[in-house]
Amino acid sequence: MGGLHGRDALYALAGDFLARYSFILLALWDGKPAAGPGGTAAVVDYRFASRGGARPATQELRDIALGEADNSLVYHILVSRARVNGEPTNGHQPLTTGYLHEYAGGRSALQDTMPDQSRRVLDRTEEFNRVASRGLLANRIIAPTPLVGAPHAVNRCARLIAVSDHLATLFRHRLMRITAWTYGIGAVMGCAFVLYSKIPAMWGLIYVFFGAALATIALSRYAERRGWHRDHLEYRALCEGLRVQFYLRVAGVRDEGRLHTGDESFLRRQDPELDWIRNGMRAVDFEMHDAGRDGILGGIEHALEAWVGSLDPVRDLGAGQLAYFWRAGERRHRMITLTERTGATTLVLGLAAAAALCFIPVLHVAYVKTPLVVTMGLLPLVAGILEAWLQKTAAKELARQYAYMYRLFDEARTQLQGDASDDHRRSVLYSLGRAALSEQATWVLLNRDRKLRHLPSH
Repeated sequence: MGGLHGRDALYALAGDFLARYSFILLALWDGKPAAGPGGTAAVVDYRFASRGGARPATQELRDIALGEADNSLVYHILVSRARVNGEPTNGHQPLTTGYLHEYAGGRSALQDTMPDQSRRVLDRTEEFNRVASRGLLANRIIAPTPLVGAPHAVNRCARLIAVSDHLATLFRHRLMRITAWTYGIGAVMGCAFVLYSKIPAMWGLIYVFFGAALATIALSRYAERRGWHRDHLEYRALCEGLRVQFYLRVAGVRDEGRLHTGDESFLRRQDPELDWIRNGMRAVDFEMHDAGRDGILGGIEHALEAWVGSLDPVRDLGAGQLAYFWRAGERRHRMITLTERTGATTLVLGLAAAAALCFIPVLHVAYVKTPLVVTMGLLPLVAGILEAWLQKTAAKELARQYAYMYRLFDEARTQLQGDASDDHRRSVLYSLGRAALSEQATWVLLNRDRKLRHLPSH
């Protein structure tokens, strides 16, 4: 184990484990520098490794790969030791307490309050727990089939993936419904304005226009206050992160000899508002230690069938991510094609009405001209709203993402089949997991600001 041996190495391993998996590290410590590996001061050093603290010199420990301000919260209780010069450092009184915000060379700066970012992590985690509990109590979430012979903790983690997947889908459906209502009412508002401006006798439509405008604003503000857009993206990110981490664990996938955990790379150094996701993945990874260093029995085959999956596109049969991305991509392409064709048709008809007025003078009589002018205004409006709908729902971007992920899982499936060795298959699963996490992180970060707004702000 590098420069450590025997008892020292075991203490260092245990200390690093505590430093990695604790959300709040409770340190009963005199505040003085470490005298050796594995002691309280050394564990605090491990905790602050990304801020200048030392890592234990063992080859089995993973390199620090968390964000610079991630997973470094320490609550320090200053204590004295029953020996000469055993008083706390820097003149502190025993039992002085506080959160350790900074650490360097044994000097501590204690604060009474928890850092705001750490508080937000706890708040978002608690919010997820409340929503998940309501869904479980209402029996809306279908539990996955337990893995035969797997430890209870592994099946509990599989259930958590199902819960986060259900919640992500639930909030996406809510968001899509309210988006459809917003754009539908926006279309009514536009039509009312065109008719009001072109047909004086329909002056009452100004009230329809005003009411529709207020309705779109109210709907968009309601969706923002409920946080459906945020919840959908974050719960989806949590679900996909847990899914990758789960299957890599059950398959015993290793990264340079160490067990691979998704939270070491997922959303690293990204928006700090997403730290609660990584913290949740760390908590699940702690539970997944019950799977063992080599995964569960048949773990590679389970990852191949349940995660990567299979597909028969002719008969529309299949399972796993491979079938999911193919079906989702096909549905998205059909929706885009229908919407674009409808938009193009309305635009062409509007231009045809304008051309008729330009080149057929006989049509300028009032009873013919007015309907054509109204058509010229309404049809391009519908085309514009349909295009805005595609932009707001990120339909084209989603179609490209689904196509990319389908190709990714299809190639992985090809390489995982046949007489490949377990080491080769674990290597493929590792690469697949890293690519999937990277793609999901990119998607979340690109779409966090794609919030629902009322139509006048587009």
